[in-house]
Amino acid sequence: MSESEIIARLQEKRLEVPLEHPVYAGHFPDNPIVPGALLLLWLQQRVESALPGRWVSAVPSAKFLTPVRPGDSLALAATLEPGSMRLRLMASTTAGPVCKLIFELEPAR
Repeated sequence: MSESEIIARLQEKRLEVPLEHPVYAGHFPDNPIVPGALLLLWLQQRVESALPGRWVSAVPSAKFLTPVRPGDSLALAATLEPGSMRLRLMASTTAGPVCKLIFELEPAR
């Protein structure tokens, strides 16, 4: 799969944040936000489903810029670093970026 095909598969659909999730009850009552660890998991799953035969082996950088709330719709922008298996991913709402991540990818075992 070419770099452009990988990027297109990642960016083809928005990540729709569910309105209901059990974690919202404790994070935070009456003002729910998506915990960074859960957002990271959802984005990792999106990357791995878009790249059959590869998995995320490490996350050397994760910067959470603004809170993600139930019902948010996230657009994804991605680039592969030339000559490596590092994927840079930015998720944004219409208000702007919410997180910037670097995923290290490995071939599936």
